Amino acid sequence: MSNLDVLLGNISVDDRGEVLFVNSFDFPGIVRFHQITNHNKSSVRAWYGHEHGTVYAFVAKGTAMFGIMPIVGAEELTEENCKVYIISSKRPRILCIPAGYYYGFKALDDGCMVQMFSTQTLEESREDTLKKPWNFWNIWNVNNR
Repeated sequence: MSNLDVLLGNISVDDRGEVLFVNSFDFPGIVRFHQITNHNKSSVRAWYGHEHGTVYAFVAKGTAMFGIMPIVGAEELTEENCKVYIISSKRPRILCIPAGYYYGFKALDDGCMVQMFSTQTLEESREDTLKKPWNFWNIWNVNNR
């Protein structure tokens, strides 16, 4: 899987509890993962890009808003070009962020936990990381209902 995509999962519930799963994710080339929680939901972690590595994001707890922007032509792009995904642990899914994209996320509730899976070692990722300020594309204002 190398295209920007979302793998759908599901939840199975019985009298013992819940099992969340995304059975179509086969961990292709994953060499490491990290788990992120923010101190509060006003924190934004953005914009990181990789020219060679693929990253997969799974929201293990809570809900997060992800923004995805292509690296090529990034200087000319505006907020309107941003692909936005709202991912919740109540509807499990994995967001694939392929090489060639910037990405970032903001927790939409306190206690949100995001797991990131990478096809690059930490050293490879550091050498391949492109960075823009968190508000370079300021999509993070969320209007509550």
